[in-house]
Amino acid sequence: MNNSNSPISYRNVSRKSAIIMFSVSIVVSFLVVASNLATILTFLVNRHLRRRSVYCLIHLAVVDMMHGVLRMAFESCVYDFYFGSKLFCSVFSLNIVLAIHDLTFAMCLFSLVLISLERTYATFSPFKYRTLRLKSYIMLCTSAWLLSALIIGPFIKTKTLPNYGSIFITILITISFICLIVMCTSYKAILHNIKLQSKRLNTSQHKTSITRRPNCEQHLAVTLVIVTLLFVITWLPWIVTVTIVLCCTKEISFIEYRVILIIQLTNSLINPIVYVTRMRDFREAMAKLIFRCSLDLHRPREVVQYHKNGRGNEAVVQLSFR
Repeated sequence: MNNSNSPISYRNVSRKSAIIMFSVSIVVSFLVVASNLATILTFLVNRHLRRRSVYCLIHLAVVDMMHGVLRMAFESCVYDFYFGSKLFCSVFSLNIVLAIHDLTFAMCLFSLVLISLERTYATFSPFKYRTLRLKSYIMLCTSAWLLSALIIGPFIKTKTLPNYGSIFITILITISFICLIVMCTSYKAILHNIKLQSKRLNTSQHKTSITRRPNCEQHLAVTLVIVTLLFVITWLPWIVTVTIVLCCTKEISFIEYRVILIIQLTNSLINPIVYVTRMRDFREAMAKLIFRCSLDLHRPREVVQYHKNGRGNEAVVQLSFR
């Protein structure tokens, strides 16, 4: 489908190549949902992992999972719109999907900002941080959702495909840059504090239980710095491309834009991989969870039946099923 008002060029785009790009997006979205669902279950099932420091990570996994679900619905609806089919959704459902998709899109940014601010507070006010309760985190996450709704809400009726509206995109890009600045500033301060603590620890002759806790906090902080760097790598192509398109009024090919969207989507897939590689307790707990689920699927189930024989005595019959 060609549209002269759209910054995305559909010239020389075959239906086959479009289907391939949409299919890749849906597959990546499914992997995002599966990996983040496994992350959420791992944290919830294992009580020893549910520390104060991972509450925001659980919230991020929930947001990423929702973003993956909405991206699958979004890709299906966009396919219908651009190629004139009615396989997946109507215009009404398309507007609903767009609204919720953009809400989770913004929440991915705000969730990472929440994590950076929470880590900054934990680093520079450790005693006050230890007094925080689950209620405080719930209020914090709820505030982020309300802020996203206030930003996205006014543009729900004005967004149409293929044009989202330059004002909405400009606001979204501005928010992305602000979030990026906040995260970089927070982690720069955290890393500086980690260096100071490392120097202090190196001057001591022995390590006690008091020094082990800062080491754990430092390890988590470095892990979250890696998460932030990967966010920059995966989101920056989208931010730069959309900024150039808006400011220079240039066209971008359909394939290039879809590749950039897929790269941006992989950020939600990378986060669980970082947790697995950097957090040993989490890695072991997730492996046990997956292994246990696999065993339950292949383990024979026994059904015990009781019946009375002719003498009035009960007999037991065990039936096994796979």
